[in-house]
Amino acid sequence: MRASNEKQSLYTLRKYFNTNNEDSVLLEQPGFTKNSQLGNNLKTGLDYFVSKQTTLGLVFTGGIFERNGKVFSAIQWMDPGYHVDSTINTWGENNIKFRRAGVNINGKHKFSENSELVADFDYVRFNINGDQNYQTQLVTPGSEIAATKGVIPSKLDIFTVKADYSRRFKKFLLETGLKTAINKTDNLADYYYFFNNNWLPDLSRSNHFLYNEKISAAYASVDAQKGKWHWQTGLRFEFTSYKAHQLGNAVVKDSAFNKNYGSFFPTGFLSYEADSNNTITFRLGRRIDRPQFQQLNPFITTLNKYTFEAGNPYIKPQYTWNFSLVYTYKQMLTTELSYNYLRDYFSQIFIIDSNSSNVNGNIIIYTRECGVIQEFCYFRNFSKVINQMVGPYCHGYIKPQDHQRPGVGAP
Repeated sequence: MRASNEKQSLYTLRKYFNTNNEDSVLLEQPGFTKNSQLGNNLKTGLDYFVSKQTTLGLVFTGGIFERNGKVFSAIQWMDPGYHVDSTINTWGENNIKFRRAGVNINGKHKFSENSELVADFDYVRFNINGDQNYQTQLVTPGSEIAATKGVIPSKLDIFTVKADYSRRFKKFLLETGLKTAINKTDNLADYYYFFNNNWLPDLSRSNHFLYNEKISAAYASVDAQKGKWHWQTGLRFEFTSYKAHQLGNAVVKDSAFNKNYGSFFPTGFLSYEADSNNTITFRLGRRIDRPQFQQLNPFITTLNKYTFEAGNPYIKPQYTWNFSLVYTYKQMLTTELSYNYLRDYFSQIFIIDSNSSNVNGNIIIYTRECGVIQEFCYFRNFSKVINQMVGPYCHGYIKPQDHQRPGVGAP
């Protein structure tokens, strides 16, 4: 069981510039959030020993999580001299109920003392029900309250199948395997606004997003040790395919997109133990970071009256090469120097929506590719006992890419 209460204050000052690059209008957005959370997890299972060589297992997992949040913000429009022109109060609540249920079927068979096969099948279902309620009012006598609400249910199914084989030879250990994961997501967002004592559907904001993803991988590694030397090398191939469909309505156009890509990911290390106190290790590897499905959804989500968020279906995964040199003294002091090279780096940026009704332009938080990053890092850790860490200190630079931003809401 897990329970918590948290409070957060956030202050944002947004500056708008005129054609002479001078302050034109200021937008102050202080915000206060209060969240209460309660969660419970369950896990149970059993093992059946078919024989001395074969074992079968069954595991059930589940979880319940609830979070209730309240927000308040007093937004102020000001001139460059910080004189308040108008104040808008926004208050509301965000609630979410999260349910998780899963089953794992596993088996292990030992062919001999030196070789074995392990297989797993996993299925997990997530049911997420969220709702939002917001009210906004201009602080002036007789001002009306603008009320909106949203009902946001989501379903996520994850299927995973994996098989790993290992065999120890006289001079090295061989490990190899196959894995496939299938994710199916159904994300619905129904928004409403209050008008003439009725809740009416806001079709311009409502969204139904379907996302299916399949990731398959094959991998192998060799581990060996001789004298003071220890080395390992491995290679993994991953192939990813996904299909996404944003269902339209009377206001929003239907759209769909898909993508397929694959790549190799080598890893390895070479370690030398000079004596019982000093060890030097060199590591290298390549990895992939994929955008989450929320970052691919091109629809606009409202964060507050003047700030929105939108995904980008054209985002590529980012790839990272990592090289590091590590020195360890008595398992107490670890010093590391590393170099990272990131290609197709993506991040959230803030852009002005020129199509907004706000004369100054609303802000859209938009995910896009930002270029190539090269980074040098230094890290030091003083033993697990005192748990004192220095760094990491990193120095790097971004080589930007010139991409035109596609229209938000279009594939």
